[in-house]
Amino acid sequence: MVCLRRNFVEDDKFEVVEDDPIQSLRNFLDYLFEVAIVRKTTDNEFALFKEFMYDSSNEKLKNQFNLLNSDPNAKYTAKQNISIIAFHYIAKLEELYMFKEVE
Repeated sequence: MVCLRRNFVEDDKFEVVEDDPIQSLRNFLDYLFEVAIVRKTTDNEFALFKEFMYDSSNEKLKNQFNLLNSDPNAKYTAKQNISIIAFHYIAKLEELYMFKEVE
């Protein structure tokens, strides 16, 4: 069961670029990372997510991850699907559990 507060993933929290779904994905992932661990995704991390969520044969995001064109009949929205995977990844990062000492 996915329970995300609706206002947590509203479009006003990150920039949706209508003609650039890849940039929209990057913006949403950066937003999730900033909320969880106070930093944006690295280029390597984004490449990992993009490889999983992008259909290179059709040159577009897979339907379940398409922020611009979600299926209203789907069990989860694209934002929920992306959030589940992103937070699963973030939960495994060492920096979530280790904080640097502030002088």
